[in-house]
Amino acid sequence: MPKRWKDTLVVLIPKVQGAELPSQFRPISLCTTIYKVIAKILINRVKDVLSSLISPEQGAFVPGRGIADNCLIAQEISPYLFILCSELLSLLINQHLNRDDLLGIRTTVHGPLITHLLFADDILMFAPATCKAVRALNSIFDVYNNWSGQKINKAKSSICFSKKMKSSRKTHDCLHKGGSHPS
Repeated sequence: MPKRWKDTLVVLIPKVQGAELPSQFRPISLCTTIYKVIAKILINRVKDVLSSLISPEQGAFVPGRGIADNCLIAQEISPYLFILCSELLSLLINQHLNRDDLLGIRTTVHGPLITHLLFADDILMFAPATCKAVRALNSIFDVYNNWSGQKINKAKSSICFSKKMKSSRKTHDCLHKGGSHPS
């Protein structure tokens, strides 16, 4: 596909009056008609097998799965292609889980391990507040960035801690590597 077919105009629409920070804008992507037609053709060819290719953590844009399953908060112009790319991130997370990198949390003692939830182009990651978990997450994000070219928007990213965590533990340097901030 010629590169010019993939040209996209991104327009930032302010969410609030006097918007200055990236999080105060809503990006709208305007793709070329040729790109939209090619994307539609590709998706029509894989639509029937999409649910077997996409992990259950992805609740949006997969036939038979409801958008509300993961409280969808973002839309893409080419959602099927985007979630195919985000499947790579899900696979990387699951590989680290199999290596016992201590990712994920349990909401109850015998409850299921929750590592991540995907919401189209947003992701919630769950991990204990340890340097080992931070190193594992950084490794996952580095590999994903190298393979996909997609980067984390640090201005829109944050770290949330359990209410039971001690304040002194929340300020440990390794827990904020990558420019995130406690919420």
